Amino acid sequence: YFGFDKEKVLTVVECKRYNADLGAVTQLRRYVEKIKDAKGLKTVRGVLVAPRISPNALKMLEDWGFSFRKVDPPKYLERYDRGQKKLDGF
Repeated sequence: YFGFDKEKVLTVVECKRYNADLGAVTQLRRYVEKIKDAKGLKTVRGVLVAPRISPNALKMLEDWGFSFRKVDPPKYLERYDRGQKKLDGF
């Protein structure tokens, strides 16, 4: 997702349902860089949102100037998790 924050800075928000890892951070960075290039902007804010983040991912996120917000998915979504097939189930 992306939009403008309260300071009118274009902001990219990457959401993860479970643990945010190094892959999530690099994915966010790719999105931010593509939007910077496409829009010709110098500043685009990046926010990673997930229930948890690994220590290495948090360090990388902060090194790149992005931020993390802890958000737990709503409880009603848990019923979908129980019914979802895993890749090894096919």
